[in-house]
Amino acid sequence: MCVIQGRTGRRGPAGAAGPAGAAGPTGTTGATGVGLTGIVAFDPADAPTYPEGQVVTFDGSTYVANTASPTGTPGTSPDYTLLAAAGDTGATGVTGATGTGATGATGDTGTTGATGATGDTGATGATGTGATGATGDAGATGATGATGDTGATGATGTGATGATGDTGATGATGATGDTGATGATGTGATGATGDTGATGATGATGDTGATGATGTGATGATGDTGATGATGTGATGATGDTGTTGATGATGDTGVTGATGATGDTGATGATGATGATGTGATGATGDTGTTGATGATGDTGATGATGVTILLVTAAASTVNTDTQTVANDGNFSLVGTQFLNNVTFTAPDTFTIQQSGNYDINAIVSAVAGQAGPLGIDVVIDGITSIAGGRVRGTTAGQEVTAIGFTGAIFAGQTIRLTNTSGQAITTDYLRLTLNKIGETI
Repeated sequence: MCVIQGRTGRRGPAGAAGPAGAAGPTGTTGATGVGLTGIVAFDPADAPTYPEGQVVTFDGSTYVANTASPTGTPGTSPDYTLLAAAGDTGATGVTGATGTGATGATGDTGTTGATGATGDTGATGATGTGATGATGDAGATGATGATGDTGATGATGTGATGATGDTGATGATGATGDTGATGATGTGATGATGDTGATGATGATGDTGATGATGTGATGATGDTGATGATGTGATGATGDTGTTGATGATGDTGVTGATGATGDTGATGATGATGATGTGATGATGDTGTTGATGATGDTGATGATGVTILLVTAAASTVNTDTQTVANDGNFSLVGTQFLNNVTFTAPDTFTIQQSGNYDINAIVSAVAGQAGPLGIDVVIDGITSIAGGRVRGTTAGQEVTAIGFTGAIFAGQTIRLTNTSGQAITTDYLRLTLNKIGETI
């Protein structure tokens, strides 16, 4: 039984896209931390103007300048001290799956049109600029035009060829004589070619004669070249039957070369048949594009990162740097006039800072004596003019002593005053002084 397989049916249209999935819920927003006041964002262009004790923020962290006109960048320069590091970055949410729509079916390819017959080439018309029309069916290929007749070949001029003499026996090669002058080239007509004789048996090879000495005579002058005759265009005669090969006769003397006949004129070239018009088949219609698949559902929003630690530091700070030379009596107060930074701390010239916010404070002081100043040297940080809260002394006689009064961290209350006092037991002369106060927390 013969089973005939039918042609595959056209692919049906793509199904409609499914609805987009619902978006995942947004994570809760973390509580807003309490920000800092009285601080500035770090700016390298402004850094040379920062006083000692300036509080800055950089990359989410908070720093305090340890010196006036600090150099470098917070976090890498020793001129800045870290007060509070930036909070950790929240974990990255899971990436949602990528939706992939089904690819639409490919339309059927249109059938190829028949090739049109090749018609005569029409004259070239003016170039139009109208809209491009639809491409027509390819016409059938026209028959190739007949090849024009080949012009008759002119007769070839042929001088009569002299009869070939018998070949003499090969003698010993004599010495090469002088080359004679080249005679004028003859232009005699070429004789008709005779039938080829049957090939005879090859004779025995004679002994090779001794090689004569090579002559070195002068080359004769070249004769004038004869004029070239016109090329004949006569028809080529039929080729005669090849005769049997005769026995090779003895080689006779070479006859004088006859003059070359004039070249006949070239026959005219026949006309080329006209080329038929090229047919163009219509392009099959493009199949419909499949519908775009639905976009995959959006992945859940990642959990909100932990809120950074709330910083309550350095909401009050003060600093001063005095490079003027001053002589201070024993139990006298140093002048705090100079390059200052004040935040919730007030200054009363020439020697008093007044606290505006109660809290725990860190206080540092440095005094450098001038050259020639003998020790001992001593300084105290004094509250309200009566209570020494931090002191330091160097007992030496070397000129140019430097004293650092540090180590105080404790509660100071709003309204209390801070002064720097000479406790050396003698008057001292200084040319550098620095005092810094930073609130580092609330009082309990």
